Amino acid sequence: MSRSRLVILLGVGMAIAALWVVKWYTAEPGIVGPVTVSLVTTAVPGNNDPYYPPSHILRTPGWPPKRFYLNRQNRTETFTLGETECTVKLEELAMTFRAGKQTLKTPTQEFTLQQSNPMELAIDNGRKYFLRESVSPSYVIDPETQEKRSATRIELRPAGVQLGKLGKTRIAIFDTNMDGLYTLDDDGIIIDPATDYFGRLTETYRLAQPLSKYIRTPDGLFEIQKLAKDGSTLTLSPYRGFTASLQVNAPQKYSGQIILTSSDANLTILGKAGKWGETIRVIPGDYTILVATFGTREHAMFISGAEMPAVKMAAGEMQILTISGPKQLEFQAAMADGKINIKTFQIKGQLGETYLLDANFSDYKKSPEVYLNVGGKSTLLGKMEYG
Repeated sequence: MSRSRLVILLGVGMAIAALWVVKWYTAEPGIVGPVTVSLVTTAVPGNNDPYYPPSHILRTPGWPPKRFYLNRQNRTETFTLGETECTVKLEELAMTFRAGKQTLKTPTQEFTLQQSNPMELAIDNGRKYFLRESVSPSYVIDPETQEKRSATRIELRPAGVQLGKLGKTRIAIFDTNMDGLYTLDDDGIIIDPATDYFGRLTETYRLAQPLSKYIRTPDGLFEIQKLAKDGSTLTLSPYRGFTASLQVNAPQKYSGQIILTSSDANLTILGKAGKWGETIRVIPGDYTILVATFGTREHAMFISGAEMPAVKMAAGEMQILTISGPKQLEFQAAMADGKINIKTFQIKGQLGETYLLDANFSDYKKSPEVYLNVGGKSTLLGKMEYG
């Protein structure tokens, strides 16, 4: 082989290698180095909380972060926000038609609960922290007599976020466990909270995806380097590494939010009605749906991926994730005293995702009817919620 021909072959090989790097190895444009985002404590507007963690939809433990049952025998409970001790006290029992009186105290402040606006607490040398509460009559079980005793249920949850801007995108850090501190292991992030979509009926809200090492924003993929415990700053750097491509197809008449999780990267996909199907770049990994919510003004759909197989997104490959609606109804039935009892309902989609049945959110007008067919004769067994 001549020297000139060898040079040509080496040049072609290097060009192919360069194309391979360009195709598989990516760096975000615009932001070229680490960037520190300043975060400002901001109260969530409105009487309803438009920020929730996934546990709120999935009905898993952890939400609301603080729940107390106070009665005449147990009038106070304490908890901490950062290093500030807070005390909830029952001044007067809440009854069915009477609110009663409850207070929240810190070393420097006192609030009467059941107010319309968030409470603005000063914690840890004056740092702001916003809280919202709900109070309702309830009961507790006496451990000795097993009798019910009147009580007041008090639930506390964050009413503020740490708000900042990364490039052109607004981000908000959410104190999911409501301990007054901000950590990657325990809290959440909302990417571009200016994006609205319908949740249930006419209420709009956004879910905070769990914080992870890598995040995706409309400005690109980033690696979180540091989050200040007081929530004042977030330091990130552009992700440089291999990527995969993902296209999500969802019911076109719904707007919604999908949170996908993997070992290192969580991502949120927001979609408007009729505008699903965009292809995005993601960090390679095995992803499952943590939670998905879809809604119109009249109807809502809630999805868990707890039992679905992971979707493998390998470097350089393209995956299409189709959430089309329930494909299979699963239930168990048992005969007892001449009657058929349905023990368990599950609605499964083609990915293995589960469509949640929740009377608080379901639209009963769209509930399918379940029939038992014996010898050509059908008997209506009942209706069930449908995603």
